[in-house]
Amino acid sequence: MASSTVREEADRQLISTVNNLVDRAISRRRYQFRIAIIAKCRGRLNDLWGRLLDVRTLECDATVVRMFYQALLKDSPSRAKLEKLKKNKGRKELMPEDSDMNILSEAMTLRSSNADLHFISKDGDFTCFANEIENRLGVKTLAVQDLIQFTIKLESAGNQV
Repeated sequence: MASSTVREEADRQLISTVNNLVDRAISRRRYQFRIAIIAKCRGRLNDLWGRLLDVRTLECDATVVRMFYQALLKDSPSRAKLEKLKKNKGRKELMPEDSDMNILSEAMTLRSSNADLHFISKDGDFTCFANEIENRLGVKTLAVQDLIQFTIKLESAGNQV
């Protein structure tokens, strides 16, 4: 299950990733090549959305999430993590982007209807604060790189039942 905001963010990241890969592979910009790759990737991503995921448009208020990150700014170790993320991501603010806060807010809304929901991300704004997000916002956050281990854990728990 995913939200429409996640879908939009995935599309934006897709274009950015393709542009970076093309720029590295080909010294000059090749417009037609770039457009072909983006179209192919979009097609595959849309196929994924259509076949595998339930995409919902959610109305959410990110105020609680914004307050959560503002509280993190008051904690020295958390502030240091946010400063590192700011530097690594090249952003101007310590706070995550609005789209990130909206995505987390939507995860909170989805969690309220599904207690077993896990929020899977590779974004440090979420993964660096997984415990805090779960404890304060009630959303279980899982880093993409931990997904295989988590799946093994779930399968072994299922075999014991």
